[in-house]
Amino acid sequence: MVGCGRKIGDFLCCTVVCGNCLEAMKALPDDCVELVFADPPFNAGKDYGSTVNDNKPRPEYLAWLSLFIREVPRLLRHGGTFWLMHETKWIGYCQVVSDSTGMSFRNMVVWAYSNPTPSRNRFQKTWRPILLYSNGEPAVFDSNAMPLSRSTLYFNKSLASSEFCHDLWVDVPKLVGGIFAQDELITGTDRRFAHLAQMPEKLAERAIATSTDRDATILDPFLGSGTTAIAAKKLGRHFLGFEINHDYCKIAEERIALVEAQPNLFDKKPEQIVIPTISSPTT
Repeated sequence: MVGCGRKIGDFLCCTVVCGNCLEAMKALPDDCVELVFADPPFNAGKDYGSTVNDNKPRPEYLAWLSLFIREVPRLLRHGGTFWLMHETKWIGYCQVVSDSTGMSFRNMVVWAYSNPTPSRNRFQKTWRPILLYSNGEPAVFDSNAMPLSRSTLYFNKSLASSEFCHDLWVDVPKLVGGIFAQDELITGTDRRFAHLAQMPEKLAERAIATSTDRDATILDPFLGSGTTAIAAKKLGRHFLGFEINHDYCKIAEERIALVEAQPNLFDKKPEQIVIPTISSPTT
């Protein structure tokens, strides 16, 4: 990937770096990004390839989470924001560690998706938490930069003056596979996930639009299929992404290239930018 010509430490900006995020983050200079968006593995036993152990003993996993989170405030410029999406099982620990770093808690956003995750001997899961912290007072924060597309506070929608955004995000469906797969989903020939935990683009778009200006730099330490990078490109921001699985790096690079190839990219709204469907990773 060519990048945008800028450098962040030893890394070329607007590129996908294939490697361990803990090592790569330590190689970054202080105060180098305006936003960190992280969606780490949940230790749920998923197969992300031989480079990832998603079934660590609890103490080992929590120690790993702590190492990652504690590196974030050093990288954030003053006024920058940290968005951390995780599972309800682990979010309390993430919040305790984030509090201990000196960053300022802002919100716990609830991403309420409309398609529950089946469960046994417990209620089906219908939401996922996203922590929002800032390094000091946020330098940029436009809470209505990307309004909700569904009303949540009024039974009679005609009484609502606007669909302003709050901490309950109900307008972003979870990505699903099979015959119900959305166009956004990266799939193989069987219409199943090419990446086991692909994130909807709108989540990253809303976070980036809310808390950064154009030309800001966004870091995603767990880039996966490249969703955060795509959102950054659509919104006229720079990005740096770390991903340990080389197949996922290829998927991300292909998706980013498709976005960059579109004419008049920054004259469009994010929802007007269409990424052609691509298949599972090329090898």
